[in-house]
Amino acid sequence: MEKFLLELLGTTDIPTYLAWFVLSVIGAVTATLIRNHLTNLKSFPVNSVQLLTGFLITFISIRFSNDLLGLEPNAWGALLIGATNNEIALAFVKKFLVKQQQAQMLVTDPPPPEDIGGGGIKNPKP
Repeated sequence: MEKFLLELLGTTDIPTYLAWFVLSVIGAVTATLIRNHLTNLKSFPVNSVQLLTGFLITFISIRFSNDLLGLEPNAWGALLIGATNNEIALAFVKKFLVKQQQAQMLVTDPPPPEDIGGGGIKNPKP
């Protein structure tokens, strides 16, 4: 069990992770309140999928920040991760949707028969 926890959590102990998650929640709540104030929204509905996504983004960011970025996770980083969870998730979703739309266009939409590449070269009609 000790080896499993070492692989899952790295060298960081569980109380430190819990503290970072609390700071991450504080960052997420603060960002939500600021976003609501700036956009004049009365409520910001959060569903279970958004909560799970935020939890996973936070865990992955904290766990692998040292491996990928060479930065040791800290309290300030946890606060920033929590504050930017929605933006990180939206960036992934937008990138995925754009790639999905591009793939669908390649499969379903053939190039226009009149002009290939916009250079005035006409495509002969079959």
